[in-house]
Amino acid sequence: QLLATIERTLTKDDFRGNSKRARAKLVKKIPPSLESMALKASQLSGLDYCGIDIIENKDHFLILEVNPVPGFLQVEELSGINIARELICQIR
Repeated sequence: QLLATIERTLTKDDFRGNSKRARAKLVKKIPPSLESMALKASQLSGLDYCGIDIIENKDHFLILEVNPVPGFLQVEELSGINIARELICQIR
C-alpha cells in the first residue's frame, strides 16, 4: 500500500534533492505504471515498509534506491499523515 507520494524539485543548492532545501509537493494521483513499479520494488525488497526513490528520465521511470530506514518527516508535513501510526495499524 502506498501511503503518500511526494515530488521533489532540485534546487541549485541541493543537487541530491533529499533535504529540506529541495522543493517538494504532495502528489495526489500517480500514473498506474509508477504505482505498480513502486509496489513491485517494495515486494521484491522483502521489507515490511520502505521508502522508494524514483527518478523520471524522459519517457520512463527509474528506481534509484529502496530505503529500509526512510525519513518520513517531509512526507508527514506535506500529507498530514502520521506514518508511524499507519505502520503500527497495519501490524494489528
